[in-house]
Amino acid sequence: TIQQQEILMDTFNNTATRIAAATASMIFIASPALAGSPIGGLTVAVTPAGDQLVAGGATRTIVVLDPKTLEVKARHWIGASIVNLAFNKDGSILAVEDTSSKVYLFDTKTWKAKYTLGSHGKMTVLASLDLLAGLNNAYKGGTIFLNSMKDGSNLGEIKLEAKERVDAMGFSRDGKKLAVILDEVKTPDEKEVKYSDIPKDLRGEARDEFRQRNDGKMSTFRVYEVPSGKKLSEGRTYFSLGTRGQVAFDGDTLVALSYSSYGARIPANGDAKMFKTKNSYNYGLALFPDGTAWISGGLRNYSITSARDMSNKGSGQLRSLPSWPEYFQGFSVTADNKAIYGGTTAYRVVKIGPDGKLIKSEPIR
Repeated sequence: TIQQQEILMDTFNNTATRIAAATASMIFIASPALAGSPIGGLTVAVTPAGDQLVAGGATRTIVVLDPKTLEVKARHWIGASIVNLAFNKDGSILAVEDTSSKVYLFDTKTWKAKYTLGSHGKMTVLASLDLLAGLNNAYKGGTIFLNSMKDGSNLGEIKLEAKERVDAMGFSRDGKKLAVILDEVKTPDEKEVKYSDIPKDLRGEARDEFRQRNDGKMSTFRVYEVPSGKKLSEGRTYFSLGTRGQVAFDGDTLVALSYSSYGARIPANGDAKMFKTKNSYNYGLALFPDGTAWISGGLRNYSITSARDMSNKGSGQLRSLPSWPEYFQGFSVTADNKAIYGGTTAYRVVKIGPDGKLIKSEPIR
């Protein structure tokens, strides 16, 4: 059953996460920057206008598809293993992040890389204004680079302190601010309760919130001015994204969503209100261009969650395939929010309506 698959996957991922965390810690100490991990399956990108659709992954190939039929129209081998894809405003440039945290800006007419940006991990794009942020996660003090997607030019930089690790970045819709959430760190300002001492009657979100409020760790969140890099505000919160997630603005409140299906609305005072998506995990995750909602997906299932009231706006599930469970790797949404595309570990590309109904699903052949 899907429940059994989810339990198996949860056990697998918990074990894998611990191993990866230990490995990453060793790499982080020995290396100036952390590289990305190759994805099994596909992530996707659609232009704001919805007239171009691409997919890519560990096969090192940009696959061009018909946005209506999902039929493969062309393949372009680029030599780099793909972890993230994003179009600019008019679809003339495709930004591709690889496993070494390099970002390539491809001309979508010639499919040649016009510019290469080094050390731009956790690529974050605001397509409506052709803005791109990328992270050089150096141990002695990282740097967030702000670039133009048109020509790759450097617009500004944000310097981080030594050992600060970024979990997520997100632009405001007007492009004037960038939110940054750092990884949690131990602090005497929050008490630590043993796992065995968590009240047994707590379930679901209440239990997870209690655990996060009492784990002796806190995360720092900041808002910077774009493109100057000036720090506008800073706060701390009990809520942690866990090294993977996304963050968006809702006025002066930050809204963060993690891969583990939990999110939080974080006001300036840091007293976050947690929420949970309908699907079990958020392995694939994308913010709607207008910042009002997220599409996220786990083990074959997906859901649309409001970034303002945390309500579910639609959900669905893919038909089961034989062998190892299939899960989503990435999503992309058109500027009018009317078409949502997703890629999975089974090398399927799906099209979803704004109400969450599955329109079409096709394997990459």
